Amino acid sequence: MEGELSLKHILGHRCPEQNQLHVPLNASVIRNAMWSHFERFTCHAEDEIVARTQDSFTDDDSVPVLACQFSEDGLGGHLLATADERGQVVLMDTRRRAKQSIIGEFTAHNRVIYDIRWNRNGSELVTASADNTIKLWDVNCLCKELSTLKGHTASVKSVDVHNDNPAILVSGGRDGLVVVWDTRYNNRGTHHSPLRVAHCWTNHSSGRSKVGSPISTVSTSRQSVTAVRFLGDHGILSSSVDGNVKVWDKRSLHKAWHTFEAPKKLGITSMVLDKKYTQLFASCKDSKIYAFDCLRFQKYPIAQYDGHTVSSYYVKLALSPDDRFLLSGSGGHGFPFSTGGYIWEVNNRDDEGFCQSPLVTLAGQGGEVTGVTWCPSQISKVVTCSDNHDTWIWRTGNDGSDKVIARCERYGVRGYLRIR
Repeated sequence: MEGELSLKHILGHRCPEQNQLHVPLNASVIRNAMWSHFERFTCHAEDEIVARTQDSFTDDDSVPVLACQFSEDGLGGHLLATADERGQVVLMDTRRRAKQSIIGEFTAHNRVIYDIRWNRNGSELVTASADNTIKLWDVNCLCKELSTLKGHTASVKSVDVHNDNPAILVSGGRDGLVVVWDTRYNNRGTHHSPLRVAHCWTNHSSGRSKVGSPISTVSTSRQSVTAVRFLGDHGILSSSVDGNVKVWDKRSLHKAWHTFEAPKKLGITSMVLDKKYTQLFASCKDSKIYAFDCLRFQKYPIAQYDGHTVSSYYVKLALSPDDRFLLSGSGGHGFPFSTGGYIWEVNNRDDEGFCQSPLVTLAGQGGEVTGVTWCPSQISKVVTCSDNHDTWIWRTGNDGSDKVIARCERYGVRGYLRIR
């Protein structure tokens, strides 16, 4: 472990015991039972929403949806927000069929929104944009803008809200900065300024000078931050395009005290933590998802999941509300059959940490599936967004009310590629 800080120093009262880390089990016996549940996932015509500019009704004005997230408690966990390439946000009550579920729409930014996050009770939404700002919105007051956070010098790619204190946020951007904000402080009138800032640098040694003689100088360059997450009370995770995930203490961002490393130096596109902070799942541009041990803080992955395609930094991850299943987007040029949502059983892996193939695919949406989110109060409901400009709500069961436009497929059936 790098640095001198202890695990309990970072996680505080949330530090779990070592034996809470689940031991991988052979789940082949119950795999068919799992399939029997997920095979009922369908998307109905009324649960397809095409993102368009406001006051537009033509497909020519449709735009890609890049982010989606359920609120943990809003509307009992059924409140969904989506954000698109033109800076618009749509709020939905997913207890209704999607086209009747839209309860609010507003323009949050004049450029693309890369990430969104809810506070705990669903009263406030946070948006991170390519206009270099982060904004907080009161969704109970006609989507009133509460705060604007300024401090990044390039696009803000990711944002997270502290679980216990919604005034504290963390963000990461293409400027290589990890920024901690506290909306109770640093109010400049028109905006809030950062509380603390960390620079994500990577060292590069050229080894030899132009004339071939050895040199000892080391150059540094900023690495775009692709995702940020809070880890317990005081920890922060930041991933970057170099394939590393750094662990910081939010009270002092002078130096990362630990680094998780993916086997290949390819970028991390998304991160998600289980609820006990025992495992971190990181989606990588090598089309694998790596699991890292957040109890023992081992440097390298303890497990990996594959079978899908990750070709861009827009592909996101989500966990089921019970942390048993992992959901990822997928898609890319040259892999038409790998487009869709993919679901793995988290603990279905061998002694070496290799997971068996995904349980199922949520296919048929078209284009690269990017944003994904799992309903926190209903395991039988997930949402997938695609660069085909639409959002699909997948549910189990069929009440016969409308046309089914897509069904969940067992992985490997009907020509879906198995990427190894």
